Amino acid sequence: MVSSSVSRPLQADGSSEKVHTRMDASEVSALLRKTTKFLRGHLNLGCFEGPAGAQKAVVMRLSLAYDLLLVAFNVRLKEGDTLAVAELEQQVSSSKQLKQEFQASLDDLVAWLFLNARGASEELAASGLGNQETQTPATAKVKKITDMVEAYLLRLGGKDKDEVATQMALSSLVRVVKQLNRGLAQAAEDGTAGVDALMSLSRRSNDYFTRFVGNWLNSDAIANHFVFELGGFEFLLDVIGKTEERQNRDPSPPLKDPRGEHQEQITSLSAQPKADEPEGSDIFDILYSADQEGGVD
Repeated sequence: MVSSSVSRPLQADGSSEKVHTRMDASEVSALLRKTTKFLRGHLNLGCFEGPAGAQKAVVMRLSLAYDLLLVAFNVRLKEGDTLAVAELEQQVSSSKQLKQEFQASLDDLVAWLFLNARGASEELAASGLGNQETQTPATAKVKKITDMVEAYLLRLGGKDKDEVATQMALSSLVRVVKQLNRGLAQAAEDGTAGVDALMSLSRRSNDYFTRFVGNWLNSDAIANHFVFELGGFEFLLDVIGKTEERQNRDPSPPLKDPRGEHQEQITSLSAQPKADEPEGSDIFDILYSADQEGGVD
């Protein structure tokens, strides 16, 4: 169904890819929910470089996830030219089921982005062989998924977007950052991740938090939701305190190549999967072992 819904012209950047199928709000909500659960359960590796990113199964899963997200974010309503996901954003304020599904999908998208995103720092990783050492068959696909998820989340802050959907995105952001901070603190205390890996995750989460909050706080209603309902000021003070605490830890340089150690430490966050169980990182498991306010399976 997915492959027949997406046309694939010869353009290498995929900018002309088009979705031909049609859905209503409930259908795209179900698709988005299943897709984000797939990302959470099967593509949460933390690092897609080295042997992990060269596995055929990982590359196939990334291709499927990309196609599913492409359909979810670009499919049109059965009548007219409106994006189905835009209609979903409008309907979450009046449908409890759609609101629960959309909230859980946002939780998964934000968490996956914080833990797995491939941004500029990953693309320009230092290496004696240029950037080739960081390239695997998976990294280009991860970069395309990263760009797609970033673009969608940033688009939620548009003036034409329903404020309820933007408030829900803020709720997901605050909830995930709180849970991520607890996970990072626990990993540091238990010694299950090195300073370099923890600081990399911390910098990434701080960067995304700044970008998303700056884009989403575009009305008094949304600002009031952040400050009063989500405890925004207290939350920011808590985040600043945790960031300074991590920065004050002994950042003694590693004896071996920093980029190599960073890859090793990020990879060490990945749990060893048991048979028939989805792959994922310990920190991601911590995120979802905490209370999932508004999240559903």
